[in-house]
Amino acid sequence: MVCRPRTVNRRLLATTILILVPLFAFADAPCVNYGSYLHWLGTADLNDWSYDLDVEGSYAYAAHYGRLYIADISAPDSPQFIYNTLNDSHGVDARGDRLFTAGYESDLRIYDVTYPPAPIVIGSLALPDNSYYVTVDGHYAYLSAERRFHIVDISDEANPMLVSTLPIPNNAWKAVIKDEYAYLASSGSGLLIVSIADHANPEIVGTFGRTEPTGAIALREPYIYLSAFGDGVAIIDVADPSDPVLVGSIPTFPADGSVYSVTVIETLAYVHCFPDDGAPSVRVYDITNPVAAASIGGISPGGPVVDAGGFACVGAPMELRTLATANPASPPILGGINLGSGAADDVYLGESHAYAAAWSNGLVVIDFSVPESPVIAGSYDTPGEAQGVVVQDDLAYVADGPSGLAIIDVSSPATPTLVGSLDTFDAKGVVVSGPYAYIADGWGQFKVVQVSDPTAPVLVGTSVGIPYVAAVEIFGPYVVASEVYEGRLCVMDVSVPSQPHVAGFLYAAGLRDFAVNGPILYAADQNEGLRVYDLTDPLHPTLVRTLPTPDLPDGVSLDGQTLYIAGGYMGIQAYDVVDPFAPRLIGSADTPGRSRRVDVGGDYAFVTHQIYGLKILPAHCVDPAGVSGNVWDGASSSLLVYPNPVTGAIRLSFVLPIGSTVELAIFDAGGRLIQDLTGGWSGPGEHRVVWEGRDDAGRRVSSGVYQARLRYGGHSERRTFVLLR
Repeated sequence: MVCRPRTVNRRLLATTILILVPLFAFADAPCVNYGSYLHWLGTADLNDWSYDLDVEGSYAYAAHYGRLYIADISAPDSPQFIYNTLNDSHGVDARGDRLFTAGYESDLRIYDVTYPPAPIVIGSLALPDNSYYVTVDGHYAYLSAERRFHIVDISDEANPMLVSTLPIPNNAWKAVIKDEYAYLASSGSGLLIVSIADHANPEIVGTFGRTEPTGAIALREPYIYLSAFGDGVAIIDVADPSDPVLVGSIPTFPADGSVYSVTVIETLAYVHCFPDDGAPSVRVYDITNPVAAASIGGISPGGPVVDAGGFACVGAPMELRTLATANPASPPILGGINLGSGAADDVYLGESHAYAAAWSNGLVVIDFSVPESPVIAGSYDTPGEAQGVVVQDDLAYVADGPSGLAIIDVSSPATPTLVGSLDTFDAKGVVVSGPYAYIADGWGQFKVVQVSDPTAPVLVGTSVGIPYVAAVEIFGPYVVASEVYEGRLCVMDVSVPSQPHVAGFLYAAGLRDFAVNGPILYAADQNEGLRVYDLTDPLHPTLVRTLPTPDLPDGVSLDGQTLYIAGGYMGIQAYDVVDPFAPRLIGSADTPGRSRRVDVGGDYAFVTHQIYGLKILPAHCVDPAGVSGNVWDGASSSLLVYPNPVTGAIRLSFVLPIGSTVELAIFDAGGRLIQDLTGGWSGPGEHRVVWEGRDDAGRRVSSGVYQARLRYGGHSERRTFVLLR
């Protein structure tokens, strides 16, 4: 997402602020702390999926394609695998300092895990069938095997003994044991309730028939929560084990997909869902009323969930993840709007309107003055496929795919009007600086278009040697471009508009979107996740850090010291970039379907979707206790000025440790006052202001070096920045 300033209204931590300039009046804001909601804590990589997962104390045990993995989770934000071996494990159950595993050939093994980095086999038992899962209760192990249910006496751990075998109609998942009953989910048979009062003679005493597939189950008396794949979660009353009764369900299909497992932690059901066309997720339901479950949250990627005491472990694809569950809800979706049959590809936020590039529906203008009920204020059906948009001085510049650049007057949101266009070739993205628009033109390469007369845009330059350009962003006097065919991050010298050329580059395939702050470039990389580049020397860009993301990222947006990234089924993630070279994951927000691009403006986060149009969420609130330094240089201060250099409006952000009288003003290089922005009393917390590049008389100021000055109490700060016209 193009990173550029806009007017921001925010109140943080019950803060109020009196502004003397009406343009910058603050109002109550709906921001939330993303970190207080459901979010990932840490990740440890696996080679593939986990078949089974269990937690005991500070350790997680995973069975995975015949391997046994042990992870130290004593530090939930950085789980570490400390042991793995090829030992034919398919199912695991941990009890104290003992670990029990089931496998195709090894069947049952008993480990001493007093020292988890070096487990010791102390007992084993070969059985006549392939074994899949094991559950231990007291002195017995219960194994789900090939159309068999085995009961094994483990009172002598060195010599476990088979007590009985019960034939079952089909293979079963891991058994849930309670009192004198074993509950089994059997694909093709449904729920089987087995009496184990006499271990030597188990018998099926109750069934809930189901011919469709099933998955792992959970028990919260008197209900069994059965994973019913495409039918969601079946809620079955088993108060009378001989007569189980279906009393309700949790529908998950098609929105969230088929259900593979259910875990119940107190009054919450964690449901592992897998849509037909996307990534798995964990959906959370409040089951205080067990027959009327209420959806409260969700997060991707998904997998089996295990309670780890204060947090949870998730056997996600290719990894073990730790999940914060203190508040299992997701940040709320305030509002949303369907933009028609076409997907929303990009969004740009103004003061009270958002501008969406809505593919086949062209440019759509959304009035979000009431964010809970956004409405389409107007639209213009461009001839091509609207894929990117920026707005400047009441003109929307739309990258319209095969139709090139469209320039649309949006001064009247109800009646957007085309004022100019230019067939470039295949416009994918656009940014504007001064009299020029810079186009990511797909196979048409990188183009420079003069737009000083928007009614007659003129192509003035085309790059040479970068075959396919997918994304562009302004970087001071340069333009950063993503070249896809050869996989490069290109820094374009546009000082001579008729001769744009690559001044510096770095091999980096998969870059889809950029956000710029000072010499730092954040990129959404569809191959690697979030990437951080140092462009202090623009001719020699340097990759500083790569952070993996839960799904393939498509868009980034920087708002003050918070960076947002969106894409795939991960919704949006928020990162703290107070240390700009080491983004720290704060939390995430779940959104329906596949997210694509994100743009954030103080109060609100706007997310585009392939199917669901546009969603509006509250932005992340910055904790003033965590603010220390300028976004890009880490200096010990509270005044942030970004981006720098700037081509239009500039954002200013400051955090007050206590309430105080505040002065904030802009000065030129000679120390002359240009505009007085704020004055009066401000409460503690974060405050934001936008300077539109004008003086106190409302006149646009020229290019040059300027300074922002903040004063409160006995504190004074200054920040120098460059304005380019």
